[in-house]
Amino acid sequence: MKTWHKIAIGAGVVVMAGGIVLFSVKQANKGVVTVQTSKVGTQDLVSLVTASGEVKPTTYTNVTAQGFGRITDIVVKEGAHIKKGDVLLTQENVQANADVQAQSAATTSSEAGAEAAEASYKAAQADLLSQQANLEKAKLDYDRGQGLYKDGLIPKQDFDQRKTSYDGAVASVESAKARVLSLKAQLDQTRSQINQNKAVLVRAKDVLRKTTYTSPINGIVSYLPVRVGEYVVPGIQNSNGSFLMTLSDMSVVTSEVKVDETDIVNVKMGQDADVTIEIKTEDGMRQTTWWPQFRVIDSATVRPDPDVLAVVGRYEQQLSRELDIPLATTAVELDSRTPTMRTGEATIGNLMTDAMRSSAHTEAAIVNGGSIRGEK
Repeated sequence: MKTWHKIAIGAGVVVMAGGIVLFSVKQANKGVVTVQTSKVGTQDLVSLVTASGEVKPTTYTNVTAQGFGRITDIVVKEGAHIKKGDVLLTQENVQANADVQAQSAATTSSEAGAEAAEASYKAAQADLLSQQANLEKAKLDYDRGQGLYKDGLIPKQDFDQRKTSYDGAVASVESAKARVLSLKAQLDQTRSQINQNKAVLVRAKDVLRKTTYTSPINGIVSYLPVRVGEYVVPGIQNSNGSFLMTLSDMSVVTSEVKVDETDIVNVKMGQDADVTIEIKTEDGMRQTTWWPQFRVIDSATVRPDPDVLAVVGRYEQQLSRELDIPLATTAVELDSRTPTMRTGEATIGNLMTDAMRSSAHTEAAIVNGGSIRGEK
């Protein structure tokens, strides 16, 4: 028998034996339920509660138009950090500026008129005093003339002349009094006109001031939909004015979510949550959507395993001996709390990057604030 015949026969026997074994195994496992097994251990049982909602700062303001006109300049950009009082944008102010200048001139003219009216009033008062003095003199002459005329010491012509002088002095005093009252009324009217002009000037200056928009808060420009050249109008009664931008103070951010009534029983105060945020723009409006996943740890109140707790304690002691040794003292506090690390420049970040530059001999170094998790 040739060699290849022997090989073919052997291979056939092996295939036949394998088929018989496979058939036997299938028959033996027929009706048996497949299960998965794993090594027994201790771990947290976690259930997830997912909900959608809004994230927004506690303090924010929507800047709207305060007057009619076109935008002439936008000083800030979306995302820019701003401080209270910083200029945001300007609006055309030709008419408002002209109104201020015209009203200032009118006020100055009214003040000059008031000064002239006051001078005339004082002159009239002085003239009244002079006329009253003349009246006293004429009355003395008239009274003396009556006595002399009765005694026949002066002629009637002299007596009549004295009486005429007295009557003329009385009329002059009454005329001077009327002129004083008239000038007093004119002076009061001029002063009222000054007050009215000053009030109108204040209003004109307020309109001019409102053509320059300044920030009322510290924060960032979170939304800026307008462009230079757009015409804006103020709000009238129940109608809102043209929307210009949104300013947000991101130091404190609040979130509001809608949790299904079947899941709300699993959410408690102080639980951790994983947040997914999506930002998109539709029809010129930017929308922010987020989805929190509350990690509900059912085994959080379970008593720790004594053996595991002992091992953890030994490692903590070893780490404390190595890490609790003071290395240096800084002149300022090294704040590594999350609000500080995530919102701006931090001294501990500067220390780390300076150490990196010194070690690598580079001019610049960058570190992710999220990687610093001291929370101290």
